[in-house]
Amino acid sequence: MQLRDKSAEAEAAKKAFDDAASAGGEGAAASAERAAALTLMAQKESRVAELRRELAGYADSDPSKLEAVTEASELAKDAANRWLDNCFALRSWMEARFEGRGEEVRAFFEQAGLKEDADYL
Repeated sequence: MQLRDKSAEAEAAKKAFDDAASAGGEGAAASAERAAALTLMAQKESRVAELRRELAGYADSDPSKLEAVTEASELAKDAANRWLDNCFALRSWMEARFEGRGEEVRAFFEQAGLKEDADYL
């Protein structure tokens, strides 16, 4: 008997809740308080969008991006110096290997773009 009473009470509470929820959705659309809250929300969203656009303008000064560019430039510099080192090593090897034809070897490297005055970065 008690279970049936509790079940009936729960069903009545559920029906009352469902009725309140469906009625609340219809009445909320016309409420002045809701309209004011929506206006305030729209203003805040436009302010957030404005601040995001301003922040995008400062993206070039982002410390993490600057650090990444600095690291990349150091890596490129090291790679260029290794390349130049390898070119000098190859030229020395070729001059030793082709003894007496050093002028041809120098001309070959100058033709390829490696001049005598090439220096490390």
